[in-house]
Amino acid sequence: MKSNSKVTILLATFNRAHLILQTLESIQNQTHNHFECYITDDNSTDNTEEVVDQFINTDSRFFYFKKPNNYVQGLSATRNFGLDLTKNLRSKYILFVDDDDILHPQNLEICIKVLDNDNLDFIHYKLKPFEDCIPTFIKVQGFKQIDDVTYKRLVDVLDNRIPLASCSVMWKRTALSNERFKEDLYYAEELEFYSRLLIKERIGGRINVVLYFNRKHQKSNTGAFFNGDFRYTRSLIKAYHLCINNLLEAKKLSYGLAKFFVWKAVIKKEKSIYKEVLRKPPLNFIDLSKLWFLYNFSEIVGFYLSFKKRCRIRF
Repeated sequence: MKSNSKVTILLATFNRAHLILQTLESIQNQTHNHFECYITDDNSTDNTEEVVDQFINTDSRFFYFKKPNNYVQGLSATRNFGLDLTKNLRSKYILFVDDDDILHPQNLEICIKVLDNDNLDFIHYKLKPFEDCIPTFIKVQGFKQIDDVTYKRLVDVLDNRIPLASCSVMWKRTALSNERFKEDLYYAEELEFYSRLLIKERIGGRINVVLYFNRKHQKSNTGAFFNGDFRYTRSLIKAYHLCINNLLEAKKLSYGLAKFFVWKAVIKKEKSIYKEVLRKPPLNFIDLSKLWFLYNFSEIVGFYLSFKKRCRIRF
């Protein structure tokens, strides 16, 4: 039986006049057509508004909004503006989409099929990168749920072994009530946002199917980070601090999570992360001593871990 559940799609944009039309068409071509798409513009300086206006005049499910001046500039604030617009809507689900990407035609259909029948707050699907040519879509005949994503898997999420991203998740709208992205983060705002929601016991599932295609180019936030942009690397450090603080406030900083952040302090050569972990940790003396050793004798630990991996013994 075909679902009648409504989805609100939040499409944040800035200066993407040359790409956004492909994204809008991929939304328009969804097999599940009971949706509304809110396009929130971070006051683009190109002709994005003109391109979008021409498109939305042909489809009443699409709406265009310019972000007001009481929001700061940036992706996080533009997404928050979109979330604020949904407060009084009756849609059941929310999906974030980037303005240069492409949705699989069955994205909404498959996500809704899972969420309508499971007690989950979100569903996470696979992404597939592309560069110039729009990908060829393969019709999804069947799929399976891999496993659940909960607070117990937080280390996997933080370490990107479970790559939660805004565009790889459909949410129940109620699960995002009163939750907003940190607007002072240039990068890794998703890391802080999704880890915070897992700490608050949101429960998700994973399915083994590609439902989204993310465009790779140097002008993306990820491209800026890997090109060594200082603002973006510092933003990642700040996101780690916020994640640790969220865990400390919830009294959920386990030894495993503390060890993850201390090792990040070693890799990033950022002592402030180590100091934040030790601020008020709910850990015993033995665990604290192990963290101290990990940070201060990281070269020895690194050598031992390499040896352990070769010998396949458990630490």
